[in-house]
Amino acid sequence: MRELEDHSWFPTWLRTEQSEFIDNMAVASGIFKPFIKHLKSQTFQTSVMMDVCSGSGIPAQYLFLETGHFQSLVLTDKFPVNVNFADTRIQYLNQVCDITTMPFDKAHFYTMLNAFHHFDKDEQNSMIQRCEEAGAELYIVEILEPTFIC
Repeated sequence: MRELEDHSWFPTWLRTEQSEFIDNMAVASGIFKPFIKHLKSQTFQTSVMMDVCSGSGIPAQYLFLETGHFQSLVLTDKFPVNVNFADTRIQYLNQVCDITTMPFDKAHFYTMLNAFHHFDKDEQNSMIQRCEEAGAELYIVEILEPTFIC
C-alpha cells in the first residue's frame, strides 16, 4: 500500500516528524516487548544488526539496546534521515538504501520494523526470496494495520 511518505516529493521534514511520532508511540506502548523477549531467547551467528526501512531508527535502537545481542547497529532507509546517536555502536547510513534492490548478506541480522506494508506483494515476495537465497535472517515485525484509520 503506497502511502504519501513513500513518494520522493513528500516533504522530508514531514516524513521525519511522522516517523518519529509513530516510532516513539510504538516504543512507549511496549508493543515490541514480546519481540524483544523472543530475540533474547535466540542465538545469532553475527554481531551486526542491520535495520532496513529504518525511518527515525527509534525502534531499532530500542531493540538493539534491550537485547544486547549485537555489537553494532546499522540503520538504512530509502529516505535516510540525518541522525547522530550518542552510542557510537549505532550508525545511520546517510545514503539511499532501497530494500527492493539491496543485496542481502548472511553476515548481517536484518530487521524491518513496521515497514513491510509499504511494499506490494511482488516486492515483498522478492525481498523474502533474495534474503533466503543469501542465507540471511530477516525479521519482519508489523505493528500497525495499513488502513485509513491507522
